[in-house]
Amino acid sequence: MNGRTTAFDDPDCAGRNGLAALPAILEANRPLDVAVIMLGTNDCKSVFHATAEEITAGLEKCLTKILDDVSAENILLISPFYLGDAALNFGNDERSLAVSRELKDAYKALSDKYGTAFLAASDVTEAGEVDGQHLTPEGHRALYEAVLKVMKNTL
Repeated sequence: MNGRTTAFDDPDCAGRNGLAALPAILEANRPLDVAVIMLGTNDCKSVFHATAEEITAGLEKCLTKILDDVSAENILLISPFYLGDAALNFGNDERSLAVSRELKDAYKALSDKYGTAFLAASDVTEAGEVDGQHLTPEGHRALYEAVLKVMKNTL
């Protein structure tokens, strides 16, 4: 869903809180063999004033809910790609861009803590130049190929 956050309620987009939506998502998809989670880009929006630690704490709440359905070795945690400069025109500020760059290390530490598979989207793709916050078709393809490789080799 466009605009989904880890655990923040967006004042401009109702129903985007991932933590609140997660129980229904899990229920609708049971039984689960694997789970892939990549949230955090929208949490960087300046309206939230969130740090990488706060965003990671929201993702950890989501992860612990997922762990009720799927064992850690069958979960792929993906840190988001970095926001690009064009994102400054779409509800982000310089701080947003900096925080997006801190998520990779914070999410890797979270993955290590729980023993999940990990992929840094920023290692394989980057935000498109149009808005600095969404992938191009080529970026989607690169991320797809990286996720597929991790799933085949790890999960």
